[in-house]
Amino acid sequence: MLQRNMMFDDIAYSLIVTSYCKLCKLDSTLQSKDEMINRGCSLNSYVYTCLIGFYSQEERIEEGVQMMEEMSSIGLKPYDETYNHLIIDDKDTLHSIMETNRTLTSLLIMGLVPDQEIYLILIYGYGTTGDYQKIITLYYEMVHMGLEPNVRFYKSLVQNLCKCGQMSEAEKFIGILGRKGLTPTNCMYNSFIIAYCNRGGIQRALIFYKMIQMELVPCSDAFMLLAKKKC
Repeated sequence: MLQRNMMFDDIAYSLIVTSYCKLCKLDSTLQSKDEMINRGCSLNSYVYTCLIGFYSQEERIEEGVQMMEEMSSIGLKPYDETYNHLIIDDKDTLHSIMETNRTLTSLLIMGLVPDQEIYLILIYGYGTTGDYQKIITLYYEMVHMGLEPNVRFYKSLVQNLCKCGQMSEAEKFIGILGRKGLTPTNCMYNSFIIAYCNRGGIQRALIFYKMIQMELVPCSDAFMLLAKKKC
């Protein structure tokens, strides 16, 4: 019976804490969290994730990172939503890159392995600013930490390198993708066709068009641009 009551307390206090978070009542949230601890209740990843989300919403990133550090110190493992709360998705690309880099650095200092979402935000940001070398550096940093990029990650690499006009670098990742036994997507081929057409590389674009004819269907934008350049 005692164990059952404690389990009820865990659930009840978790709901109270998360409710206060959603109501943006920080003092009440932290007070309820302390009461959970004093009553011997078990804090869980969901409670911490809600707290981190609140700090992130208020742009109090350092406090959010501290909360994640506390979470890890008691043996709780952050999950995707926890990381995503600390990613600043800002209309100001340079500000977004700066804040996301700060989050990435804080996680690495704590000995945590970030998920791919953080890297995808940075790759998109660097693609927008045209800093292709940092895109490539991020890839190798990620692999060095033991993270295995998926097809979605390679798609972002290819798209953003093509956006920077670095199609030859992007082609290298198509080769890496093939060696890993993964199949390039139509979006990857389309990125090459559009990028080469926009830069006068019609012959190279035609090569990718032939490749996509054998495997995947190009999008209408890529096809129309190729047809226009060919004429």
